[in-house]
Parts: sequence; C-alpha cells; structure tokens
Amino acid sequence: MPAKPKIQITSTAAFARYVGLARTTVSRVFNNQPGLRPETVARVHRAMEEVGFRPNPYAVMLLRGRTGSIGMCVRYMDAPAVHAKVYALQRLLRASGFTVLIEMTREDYAETERIVRHFMLMRMEGVVFVGGFEPDHIRAAAELLKPQGTPLVAADQFEYPGQNTVILDRAHAMEELIVHLHGLGHRMFGLLGIRLNFLQNDTRVRGIQRGLERCGLAFDSAVDRVPVTPTGSRSYDYGKALAEAFLARRTQATAFLGLNDEVAVGAMWRFQEAGMRVPDDISITGFNNMEISQHVTPMLTTVDQRIGDVMSAVGEMIVQAIKSPGKRPRKRVIDAQLVLQGSIGPAPHQAPALTAATGGA
Repeated sequence: MPAKPKIQITSTAAFARYVGLARTTVSRVFNNQPGLRPETVARVHRAMEEVGFRPNPYAVMLLRGRTGSIGMCVRYMDAPAVHAKVYALQRLLRASGFTVLIEMTREDYAETERIVRHFMLMRMEGVVFVGGFEPDHIRAAAELLKPQGTPLVAADQFEYPGQNTVILDRAHAMEELIVHLHGLGHRMFGLLGIRLNFLQNDTRVRGIQRGLERCGLAFDSAVDRVPVTPTGSRSYDYGKALAEAFLARRTQATAFLGLNDEVAVGAMWRFQEAGMRVPDDISITGFNNMEISQHVTPMLTTVDQRIGDVMSAVGEMIVQAIKSPGKRPRKRVIDAQLVLQGSIGPAPHQAPALTAATGGA
C-alpha cells in the first residue's frame, strides 16, 4: 500500500487543533517553558514528527519578546578588508546567539534611511554600521531607532559623539609611519590615491600632517600629489596609473604612501618596471596588511587594521548595549599596527629623477 500522505499543517493554531491542546500550551512547549507535564511535551513532539510541523523560529522569538537578530549596514563592499570585517563580525555575533541581516549602501542617505527603516520593521535588536559613514547620517539613523530603543554601534573610522563607537586609530599609525620614514632620511613624500578634502581619507591625512609637524616639515612643501579620479579607486591598475603620473612629472619624492596594499603594489610594479629599485631608490608603503603584501618582492610595509580586535570590540559593544539598554554611549579606540617590511629603506643620498623613460619603461 502506498504511504499515507502527511497532513499539511502550516500554522501553530492548526497544529494545536490537530494535537487537541490549547494553542497557549503548544506555544509553551515550543518555547521550552517550565511547568508543563512531561507527557504533554512528549505528545506535542510526537505530533510534530507525525505531521512534519515545525514552528516559525522568527515567530517563536517574537513571542519571547526578541528576534535574536542584528542588522549590519555596510558602506561599500568593494575591498578585501571590508569583506574580512563583515565576515569576522558575523561570526562573532553568531557565536553570541544572534543572526545577522547584512545590507550594503553607498553615499546616499536616502538609501541608508530605507535600510534602517527595514531593520526597524524586522525588529532588529541592534544595528551596526561598518565603514566610513558621515556623522550626520549616523545621527539621523540613531534618531530613527530611538523610539524603539534599538541600540546602534558605529565602526570603525570616525568619532560619532553621543553614539556607541569603536575606532581604529588610523591617524596615529600614519603619524608614526611618517616619523619612521623621516628617521630613514626621507623628506619628500608622494601620496598614492590618498585624497585631500575627502571624508574617508581625513584621518590618514591628519596623521600625515601630525607626523610632518613632529619632524619640522610643512605639508605643502613635503608632500607631492598627482591628480586622482573623483571617486577614487583601490585597484592594482590604479596604483600603476598613479606611478605613471609621478614618473611623468619627475617627482622628487623618495617615499610613497599607498591608499591600500593593492594600490601600493600596483605602483611598485610600475616603478620597478621603470628601473627603480625598491627600497634602494624609493620606499613604498600600503595599508590594510592584506595577504598580497607578503607575496611581492620586496614584501610591502603596511598598516594592519587589526580587524579581529576591532570587530570583537564591536560585537561585544552591541551585545552589551542590547542586554543593558539605557547605558551611556561608549567609545573604544584601537591602535592600528605598523608592519615594517622590505619595501622601505634609507633615502638615497640624491633623490632619483623618476621618469617614464627610465630603465625598462
């Protein structure tokens, strides 16, 4: 005889009727509440197996007064470091018993507002912002979340007064890098993709300025720049194009500071192709301490964002804010780590005449 088809039950109310118990009793079993008779619990579980019914976990959590979910709003997902941050935070929050809904946005606040409102409708217990969001956008998001009492944590680039914040101290790392290069004799620095008057680069530029001041140098006379695209870029090809522009202008810079490791590596390839020796003729640094920095010759001096430490602090902060609502906002500052490797060295006695006609160009 063919197997008897299972009864199709799609709601808790229908299941309660099938098992012959009050819906509240069935819900108490689903929620593992105490005070129930063992035979009642066994009866419900047996019926669940008979008909293959499973309660909607989201509905169960709502009955408990919580969803166990956190919203993560990410600005840009086009860089390996951002992927690493999102992955690290998602794993940490999962280990704390939360699921994560991830949404991506760019500069448009209207899109960010739409995401925040969606998080509110989904009853997220907390919201985390990852990336360089403008302070006004974070303040506006916090105001939206305030009526629901939903905590917000912002990471990891800017200070957001009045908000829970975890900050990576990029400025201090750049300051120490400049001082170190100055100690090696470098007096002229080229910027590879680090834009002035651009919110995302402000902390880096501020660190460079402080480092130059400590060394008795003026920013305008000690820093050389070439035009960059309006929206910037983070790729190897962009680094090569920037190096080409420096070669064309015969810059006197002897140390070059990359926006990230990819840009720095692309520039290094082009400089080496033009016959420049790294670090004998020029020094080059990156940022992010990505795997590629270990697989070029020479290995790239870079700045480690300490992604694990930063995201651990973010995860801890949002979980504590959910568990203890109403506490004053907290701020944590985590130092970036300078990773010194073979791509920097003493400045040449005479600055090389960088030109596209040099060597194998």
